[in-house]
Amino acid sequence: MPGTAALEVGATSDRVGKWNLELRLVRAFDMDGGHPSTQGIDSSGETVEVPPYRHRVRLDLLRLELIARRRLGEDWTGWLRLPYDTKERAASVEPDGDATDEEREQMERDMQIHHPPGTLTGFGDASALAAHRAEGVFTDGDVLTTAVGTTLPLGRTEHNPFELGAEGEEHSHVQFGSGTFDPILEAYYVRPLADDLRVSAFATGRFPLYENDREYFPPLQVSAGALVIWGMRERLALYLGLNAFRQQGARWDGVLDPDSGVESLELLAGASWKLGSSSHLTLGLVVPLDQRALVEAAERFERPIALTVGINGGIGSPSAGR
Repeated sequence: MPGTAALEVGATSDRVGKWNLELRLVRAFDMDGGHPSTQGIDSSGETVEVPPYRHRVRLDLLRLELIARRRLGEDWTGWLRLPYDTKERAASVEPDGDATDEEREQMERDMQIHHPPGTLTGFGDASALAAHRAEGVFTDGDVLTTAVGTTLPLGRTEHNPFELGAEGEEHSHVQFGSGTFDPILEAYYVRPLADDLRVSAFATGRFPLYENDREYFPPLQVSAGALVIWGMRERLALYLGLNAFRQQGARWDGVLDPDSGVESLELLAGASWKLGSSSHLTLGLVVPLDQRALVEAAERFERPIALTVGINGGIGSPSAGR
């Protein structure tokens, strides 16, 4: 989730060890979405016009992400992130008015080629970055971490769902990956305000440069935010902050994807427990405060509250300069 990486750099900047491994879980229920339609499919498989109705879709999301960090020198670290997603989908049709039994059957057939109920699983795009850490940049005790890297296109991609849907063929609007190597830039800044109080600011961006072999051009994505981190006890830290996220429109063969393009503002809150000299357990909530579509959406999911859990540990002897 956007923003959780800021806690990883901010609240745990004192971690030691040549390696650091983390398993992160994100769980969100009842992502509610859908779109209007007047297309149905008759018993022969041909598309027909039906009275206005709506495809109603709900998703439950579970993301497991393995994050490996390796010290590459006094000030450099390599980051590797590998996500795996499980998306449980339920769908139904909701006529705007009266509809005959035959029309409802035609609506159901059309819904089945768009959003068949079931569970979708697969790896998402991985990412690899090189991160540089600098201390005392603006004041004593502050830390600035900057990272540059790329996505690794491991996630499953789909054919143009709008072309297939118009022809009455089964398709999927859910993509697990982009099919492209996209440059990534990230920056995290941590500054102490008092002995037990710190502030962390962050900005991240994913900047696609080309379309994949299925003529899909991924959306540009950026996020930025800040956290206040309070070390209320020796082993316990609480955090509270905001994250702003923006996704530009994606394109299929140069045509804008109406499902893409969104701005959102989220509240980040949680706690981090220090389990050992180089291990932490983090529990958090991501609470949506506002969401706005940038283009007229054919299918849009309202973001629900998400639960985040992370556990990590260091392996190996402390690195120089730490």
